[in-house]
Amino acid sequence: MDDNRNAFTPYEPSADIAAALAFGVAWPGARVLEIGCGLGDDALLLAEAGCRVTAFDLSEICIAHARSRHDWLRRSDLIKHKCIFSVGDHRTLSKLARANRTFDLVSDRLVFSNIGNQRIRTKYLRDIAHLLRRGGLFFLRVGSSPVPSALAATDLTKTDKAILKDLFQPAGLRTGRNGTATKRATPLSGRWMPMLPNRGGYTPAAGVFLLEAKNLPRTSGSARST
Repeated sequence: MDDNRNAFTPYEPSADIAAALAFGVAWPGARVLEIGCGLGDDALLLAEAGCRVTAFDLSEICIAHARSRHDWLRRSDLIKHKCIFSVGDHRTLSKLARANRTFDLVSDRLVFSNIGNQRIRTKYLRDIAHLLRRGGLFFLRVGSSPVPSALAATDLTKTDKAILKDLFQPAGLRTGRNGTATKRATPLSGRWMPMLPNRGGYTPAAGVFLLEAKNLPRTSGSARST
């Protein structure tokens, strides 16, 4: 029997996170926070790419499954970098911010879209801006509003857009960010990406947005490391 290891993929990441890796949004050694990691598919792909991943999800069952897959992949030497999986929700961001954790990339797939309270949505975005290192990237996938239109409207509110504009700025596609960053000519942020094919049972997003954290003043006792 022909043993073709490349024929077997033990996890099925979303197409958009795979594309993000291809465009240099994350790189070996990058510190990545994945919000709403589900069964861990995207987190495991990021770990295989050499990223240091912290991931959480509201579902205890999903986290247990993600940990089990991660442990098997580590024992099989298919993934060399450890992922940290935990149960959490939007309050986890506040805890990480108070602990002065910093990340190079924060990835959100439709978690923000499922928060109904505007006050919590605003704090959520501010916590993410706090967690990102100077120049860190926020990879936001948002859902659609239930509107009778052939073109789905994103579910960002006016307040969301104002907060995003205040905390973040457009980020160009990059290559070689680890020490020798060069910015590509075509910006990704500021416009909606074409939607990629749905993979792995993921709900397709209505819009994919890449933002770079602005260099805003920090409050006392919460200095950001670079």
